[in-house]
Amino acid sequence: DRDSLIGASYNGLALLYSDQGRWHEAAEQFDLALDLAQPRAKPDDLRLPVTKAHLAECLIQTGDLTQAEALLQEAFDVQSRKLPGDHPSLALTLKQFARLRHAQGNLAEAERFARAALGIQTKLLPADHIDLADTQLVLGSILLDAAACSEAAQLLETSLNIRSRHVVNPHWIIAHTQSLLGASLMCVGQVEEAETLLYQGHMLLEQLRGDDDATTQGAAERLAKLYEDTGRLEQAKSLRGLSSQP
Repeated sequence: DRDSLIGASYNGLALLYSDQGRWHEAAEQFDLALDLAQPRAKPDDLRLPVTKAHLAECLIQTGDLTQAEALLQEAFDVQSRKLPGDHPSLALTLKQFARLRHAQGNLAEAERFARAALGIQTKLLPADHIDLADTQLVLGSILLDAAACSEAAQLLETSLNIRSRHVVNPHWIIAHTQSLLGASLMCVGQVEEAETLLYQGHMLLEQLRGDDDATTQGAAERLAKLYEDTGRLEQAKSLRGLSSQP
């Protein structure tokens, strides 16, 4: 019917904005889709949890962790009752819980959720599926922060290879993955390869998202850390926007 078509349009536009990293705009569209669907939906409608999980990602990216957690809990409550434990929609919610716990600084729980999501997807999806790449990116970034750098590098390299086959370059998520992979390689002592990836990732993010973007700033800090660790303090200071004068 008409409302279903409009709701599908809201969701489609929201997913496009999410792919572009336009989190506030994506959240607005997911909100519109939920506002349209919820009054007519049955309590256990399995379409709503998927939209809530996607909206939760946008909220995590924009810092609204409390609302994101409420949405994910609502989604999980329905999915855990109505879906088998290896359903791809449940994997989506688990992956977003991993993002949430990572943002909250709970690396142990974040890793547990991400591994659960990746386990489901690995059983269900082809090895080069884009959803696997996204979950590998999530888990890899968690493991990098937990200093499990070797496994992080393996996951991030696989994610980058999949993304590069599916996504038209230049794309911000490829640049972000390059930066994280570079930091992982630096952690395991592969300095030359790390610098190439860190530089490329930061340069692309600067071009695509600008200096003020949080993803760009994270990439700048990772590259500055490499400069610092290799004795190039002036370059590190310059990248961080600090004066080189005493």
